[in-house]
Amino acid sequence: MKKLIILGSGFTRAFSSESPTINNILDSITDTDLLTKISLLKEIGIIDPETIVSQLLDSLYEFDQKSILESNKLKYNLINAISRSFSELKADDESSFTKMCEKYLMSSIDQEIIIASFNYDLLIEKYAQSVNYIIPIVFNPYTYKEYNGVQFGSYTRKYRLLKLHGSINWFVNKYDKNDLNNTFYIDYKAESINKFLSDNNPVIVPFTYNKAYFMNGDLFTIIWRQMNILLHDVDEIEIIGYGFPKTDYQVYRMLYNYKEKIKRIIIKEDADNRLVKVFGSRVIIDDAKNILT
Repeated sequence: MKKLIILGSGFTRAFSSESPTINNILDSITDTDLLTKISLLKEIGIIDPETIVSQLLDSLYEFDQKSILESNKLKYNLINAISRSFSELKADDESSFTKMCEKYLMSSIDQEIIIASFNYDLLIEKYAQSVNYIIPIVFNPYTYKEYNGVQFGSYTRKYRLLKLHGSINWFVNKYDKNDLNNTFYIDYKAESINKFLSDNNPVIVPFTYNKAYFMNGDLFTIIWRQMNILLHDVDEIEIIGYGFPKTDYQVYRMLYNYKEKIKRIIIKEDADNRLVKVFGSRVIIDDAKNILT
C-alpha cells in the first residue's frame, strides 16, 4: 500500500514549542522600514497576519526603479526574518519525536510512505541524519534528480520527503530564477544555515496570496508535478497539522479532487467548522502530538 502524509505547520508546532506563528514572526521584526509599513497597514484596518505578510510581499503597484528596489529590500528582510525563525528549531522531546517518526513517517516493507511537507524547517531531516538513515528525497537537491524508485543503500526502511514550499537549507547560485539546475542544498546544521542566511535568503514560498513571484523557474513546477502524480498514485492520504489556510486556495482545490482518498485530517482547531463541513468525521480536532504519540 502507498500512503501520502501531508504535513503543515501544526505538525512542527506539536513537537517543537519554539515553532513560530506568523504573529510571532511579525513581532520579532526589528527592521525599521518593515515596522513602518506594518504600522501603516494596521492604521487602515489590515490586522490579519496573513494579509499583512501578503501586502508586505506584494509589489504590484511599484513602477519606478527606486520603488521596486525599496520593495525588494523589504521582501528580502521579511523572508530573512521568516527563515531565521525556523533555522534552529529542535524537538522538545527528541526521544518521543524519534519514536513517532519511526512509527508513522518511515516506509516499511508492507507500506510505502511519502511525506509531502509545507514546512520549511528541518526537524525530519535532522532526526533522520542523526540516526544515519539515508533520505531519498522525491526532489533531491543533492543531485538535481527526481526520485525514481531506485534503491538507496541496503535500508528497507526509508524516508521519502517532498518539500512543497521549499526549505530553509535550499539556496540558488544566481538570483534570477529558482531553476532545478540552479539550486543547491547545504548541511542541515543550524550554524551552517545561519552562516548562509547572513547574506542570502533560502528558496521558500512564504505565506502570501501571490505565490507566483516566489515560484518562478522550473524548480517548483517539477515539485508540484511530482505532487500531482503522487495524489493520483497513492492509495490513501493523511493530513497532519495543515488547516488549508486562505493563502493556499489552489492547494485546497487540488486536494479536493482527491478527497475520497483522505482518511483523516488532524488539526488543532477548525474555525467555523470550515473543514468539518467538507470532510465530516475525518477531521480530528486535536494536537497532533496527542494523536501520534
